[in-house]
Amino acid sequence: MTASAHAGLEHLLYEVKKIVVGQDHFLERVLVALLAGGHLLVEGVPGLAKTLTVATLSKTMQGSFKRIQFTPDLVPADLTNRATTDANHNARNVVDLLSGFRTARVALVRMLTNADDTIVTRRAVHPRLKRELRLIDLVEFVAEHDDHHLAVIGALTR
Repeated sequence: MTASAHAGLEHLLYEVKKIVVGQDHFLERVLVALLAGGHLLVEGVPGLAKTLTVATLSKTMQGSFKRIQFTPDLVPADLTNRATTDANHNARNVVDLLSGFRTARVALVRMLTNADDTIVTRRAVHPRLKRELRLIDLVEFVAEHDDHHLAVIGALTR
């Protein structure tokens, strides 16, 4: 390592340690992962400044920081959900979003109403529950989930 690179790392550590106290070992491991061009999965009990350390390091390096909260039911599709990303819902007007949602829901109900029993009783595995459900049960599950989100949205808009 050159003298200037070493000095740069020392300065970086000094700046981060102004904010993050007592996490020297963890901070060094994060730097090793960065310098090696690798990925890092940070695990630990709450309160150990994991997020603060990585966010501060990112800010100090003038980089970007994104955090993914892992839960036992997280699946790879959750990390790469292109349909949601491409939809860019946050950039759309709420009234238009709700209108589009309503239209899609009405179309789905109409399709199910006109479908014969062989379609409605088909089975598929729910991606998070890892449980086989009939199509009609899956639709009911999704509708209840949507109703929950709509109730939260309604409460936030009051």
